[in-house]
Amino acid sequence: MDWEDTLVIYTIWDSLLRSHDFIKSPAYPDFVAALSALCPEFPKTTHTEIESLGKDLQEVMTSPCIEMAPLTAKKDHIGILYHNFKTAGKMIAAAPGYVGQFMNNQIEAPYTQWSLVAWESMKVKCRLRRI
Repeated sequence: MDWEDTLVIYTIWDSLLRSHDFIKSPAYPDFVAALSALCPEFPKTTHTEIESLGKDLQEVMTSPCIEMAPLTAKKDHIGILYHNFKTAGKMIAAAPGYVGQFMNNQIEAPYTQWSLVAWESMKVKCRLRRI
């Protein structure tokens, strides 16, 4: 909604190895061609482990509204990021219309996190943003 020309695609793989297998498969060039026909540039791809966070991700991805924010921490501030997110996460969880949260680091860029917050509706999210 914030960027009408932006689309987020997510895929859950059995393992990172399966993702790499797809890139090496005969189907991958067709996948690249299909995306290239739709996008001005090929999308950026990142991965994260969801082993213990799978329930959180499922809750977020099935909600009607998802807020996404990439967070990049300085190398010496990772502990502070997690501490602050834990505190902020409690504040977000107390907001009306809150559904769930997911946050984990990217495998390719460990200091970059994807923070996802799920809301009951876009109206709730927009009303909170104005506060």
